[in-house]
Amino acid sequence: MSAMSLVRPRFRDLLLRSADEAETMELLGVRIRFLVTAADTRGAWSLLEYTAPPRFAGPAPHFHGRTGELFYVLEGELALECGGTSQVLAAGGLALVAPRTVHRFSNPADVPCRFLVHLSPAGVEEYFVALGDIVRDAPEWPLPDMRPVTTLAERFDTFSPGW
Repeated sequence: MSAMSLVRPRFRDLLLRSADEAETMELLGVRIRFLVTAADTRGAWSLLEYTAPPRFAGPAPHFHGRTGELFYVLEGELALECGGTSQVLAAGGLALVAPRTVHRFSNPADVPCRFLVHLSPAGVEEYFVALGDIVRDAPEWPLPDMRPVTTLAERFDTFSPGW
């Protein structure tokens, strides 16, 4: 048996971040904490903590061309529609969504839902930052012409089955 050298991307040797050190943003009633970002993993993966308000309708059905997502519910209930299947996940429930799988999520309950979103590879998380700029500068929401949002989403590997 020959010795083999595995080439791996170089991550930080150690990342320690206290609960109050993670960057946080509020966007359209949603709170997003950026726990681990592309900059921390050289683009390999990212981890977000997402808090959806009560009765949050969630995003329209969409898919990611190359990004896989893992949803892990911490508190509340997360309704997930994925590949023709619908299920409500309670705390401790998880869903793994493969690239190119149409999906959407919402919070059907009267209390907030807090969940983790693991993205691999990283990068989609930057969509929320850029969307925040659009929302902040918008005279009304939703925009009368959503093409800038569609273009932005596609830049971050997010597509609608109807586009």
